[in-house]
Amino acid sequence: MTDKQSSGDTWGEWLAEELFDAFQLCVVFAFLAVIRLAAEFFKFRLWPSLQEVIDHRWFALVGTASVFIAGLGLYFLRKHCQRLYGLAEVGFALTASWSIMKNAEAIGSVGSWLAVLATAYLVVRGLTNYAEARKTNRLATR
Repeated sequence: MTDKQSSGDTWGEWLAEELFDAFQLCVVFAFLAVIRLAAEFFKFRLWPSLQEVIDHRWFALVGTASVFIAGLGLYFLRKHCQRLYGLAEVGFALTASWSIMKNAEAIGSVGSWLAVLATAYLVVRGLTNYAEARKTNRLATR
């Protein structure tokens, strides 16, 4: 007996759920593309101007605080929208892997291969979060 059959879903419900998941993944990739474009803007346009103004100690403090705040936001996203968080994790891992592998000269380094393995781990974590959220959702709807 398949998981779909044991939960009592009809094929239509299953298809609608899968299409919604695919839509969410597309939204995640679009969001990551926007972040990538913003990073390019920051790197080439804004960063040189900021380097002249910001003291590096303040930058380290503000940067560390920003990472902490982003981590808190991601924690709450995982807590309340685990399924979307899992998809975002997979999207981030694939984007990071693409960024690492597109540099042909970096492929030969051990650090690059470790980074690629880390992205594979992130894919596994993302799929685990996604599967756990689906399972929890199915149990809640019974």
